[in-house]
Formats: sequence, structure tokens, C-alpha cells
Amino acid sequence: MSEREMFEKSFQRPRNFWQLSAELQWEIDSQLGILDWTGEGLTTADRARFAAHYLPVNVPTDGKAK
Repeated sequence: MSEREMFEKSFQRPRNFWQLSAELQWEIDSQLGILDWTGEGLTTADRARFAAHYLPVNVPTDGKAK
């Protein structure tokens, strides 16, 4: 699977992926087939899309608590 394909597969992770245990993250990535994904070659737009996918809904983007 190419880096690009793994990038696209990464959006099948749950939005709270980074809050999960390392063991559960590994299990999810293993099931998706993206354990070897390094994130190389991402564009600025790709990085923004990736960040937006995992940004908690209740966190304001202006940095001010509501």
C-alpha cells in the first residue's frame, strides 16, 4: 500500500484515536494495514485535513475557552 493510500486509510481511525492507549492504537492501525505508514510527502493541505479530522469538536480554534 502506498503512503497516499495509507494516509487515506488513516481517516478510518476513530476521531479520538490519540486519546486511546498505545495498545489500542496499534490494534486499530494493524487492522487498517497502516502500521508502516510514516506520513511522508504530505502537503500543507493534507496536514490541515489530518489535524481537522482529529481536532476535538469542543475545542475552539481561536484558542479561547468557551
